[in-house]
Amino acid sequence: MTFRSHKQRLRLLTAWLVLALLVPSGPAAGREAPLADIPTKGSGRPTAVLLHGVDAPDGRTRELGSALALGLGDPDSVMAVILGSPERGDDHFHARFEALRTAWGDDSPVAVVADGESAFAFVRKYREDLFAQASVFYCGMSAPAPEYLLQCGDCTGLAEAEDVAATVELLFRLRPRTRLVVGIADGSAEAAQRMLAAKAAMTEAQTVDAYETARAGMIFPGHEPGDDQGLTLAGLRGAAHGVPASGGAVLFLGFASDAQGEPVDEAEAVAMFAARSAGPVFGLTERHLGAGVACVVTVPARDLGHALAGLILRAQAGEPVREMLPEPLSPRPVIDMATLARFGVQAANLPQNALVLNEVDRPDETAEALPVGLGMATLAVAGLAGLYLLLRRLASR
Repeated sequence: MTFRSHKQRLRLLTAWLVLALLVPSGPAAGREAPLADIPTKGSGRPTAVLLHGVDAPDGRTRELGSALALGLGDPDSVMAVILGSPERGDDHFHARFEALRTAWGDDSPVAVVADGESAFAFVRKYREDLFAQASVFYCGMSAPAPEYLLQCGDCTGLAEAEDVAATVELLFRLRPRTRLVVGIADGSAEAAQRMLAAKAAMTEAQTVDAYETARAGMIFPGHEPGDDQGLTLAGLRGAAHGVPASGGAVLFLGFASDAQGEPVDEAEAVAMFAARSAGPVFGLTERHLGAGVACVVTVPARDLGHALAGLILRAQAGEPVREMLPEPLSPRPVIDMATLARFGVQAANLPQNALVLNEVDRPDETAEALPVGLGMATLAVAGLAGLYLLLRRLASR
């Protein structure tokens, strides 16, 4: 390619240098490091089989498996199995049983961890065929009824409970100038209880002087007078677009079914909502982190895995599992800082007990790096100016 004048060269080189200044080089900033893969079964039988009552692996399942294996001291000590959610039905779970029986034969694990209600029901139903010699530990659910504990043999666990009030308190702690909380919930009985808890927590937050909540409001689209027919997916999208950028925040209490009662992929729903919302999204489960949710209050999978490993080691040392009385773990904030920082929240404002994921540079680190960046920019601008003058001189000859 040729150019008819020095002026064309001048314009091209100037544009090229400007682009070189604006386009960053090196690895992309803020790139999320992948979570560790779930440890799989090695040779011989695993110490523990981790049964997940979900339809697909996610960040929580991976973190729970990794923490459990780390606590047991062997990356090959845990085999994770995705069983499926309760909505799958009896035929699905029987097919899973047949597949596991064929694959394992008589190779029974030492311990079974049932993560979630469907996993716990699976263990109770098929324990004699698959886990007759194994100790059973439940998690990811509330405390089961005593008769259910009797059905799972040598059994104990770590009950978990949602903490809606703590989530609302965290929202106003991190965003004290919030003026509108948009609550998202489906039409289930569980969601109705969560909405009541959220409204009570909102009333409590309005009495805290440190928060500017006296004029703050909370609405639940699809569950308000005159708008009480529930949320459709279209309504969910509309609610997301209605979150104000200034003073708006979202409390995601679950959306597993639409207004007609049809099942919804909740992970996709929360990701869609978070992508459209101009305010940060707060939730109740670690499964939604990575889908655009900024903060949840829960028992982190990391804490849970370590605690479960301790129980399994106690059982291996000869302590009767039924006689164990494990202390419940306390929920704490789990925060995706890369997501939260987009809304102007600084790490200095986080609770001391928070588990922070995807940390970003602290303000002091940024300040220390600033002079170097300014120096490079100054040199680049000086070079650009020098080259410009040189080409102008050539063009005038």
